[in-house]
Amino acid sequence: MKRYYPMYVCGRTKLGSVVYYENMGEINMGKLHEHGVTVPTLLKHYQYQTSFVFEKLAPGPDSKLLTVFDARGISLANLRGDAARFLLAASKENQDGNAHRNAGIVIANAPSWFSSAWSVLAKINAFNADTLKKTQILTEGSQTNLYLQSVIPLDQLPDKYGGGLVVTGGAGGVWDCKEEVLLREHVYSLEENRREQAGREAGIGDCPERRRWAECSATT
Repeated sequence: MKRYYPMYVCGRTKLGSVVYYENMGEINMGKLHEHGVTVPTLLKHYQYQTSFVFEKLAPGPDSKLLTVFDARGISLANLRGDAARFLLAASKENQDGNAHRNAGIVIANAPSWFSSAWSVLAKINAFNADTLKKTQILTEGSQTNLYLQSVIPLDQLPDKYGGGLVVTGGAGGVWDCKEEVLLREHVYSLEENRREQAGREAGIGDCPERRRWAECSATT
């Protein structure tokens, strides 16, 4: 999924909130649809990642999440499509489900026309005053970089925003931020446990961790 809609958890703000990024302008809904991914699927994935943040990365009751939607490259056509529907759905999720954990929503690198379009969409989707207050719409370039640098330590901010955190990867949806590494390890662990459980139910028996299932089957 991340191959066609780049999204990643990376770093902390100066107040300790975990930061989550999405590159809205790089979404490829055609490819996502080919793989059966819809807006509800994207929202479910977003909910899974936020749950991971609050359960594993920052489990404290006062932990918060800053969400950065990077709009570089977005077009008016995107606002009439699934990319906009997901942005609105995720914003509503922050408002209705995680309001007390919402450290803010930053729409970064927004084109000049975005603020007007957003105000219309916000009214249509009945965003409340708190959500609107916590939403920052920043134009492309220096305004985006200066704001993010003011709320995120440079050693926690990706270099694309003028920070000192060199973020490599992204190919195939794989990012090398330590938070993303922990997320992948968590997912792999859950998948391995699921397969082991399925194997026991199928009568494969106990096998050493990470052994190939074909080899495992051959020895039982």
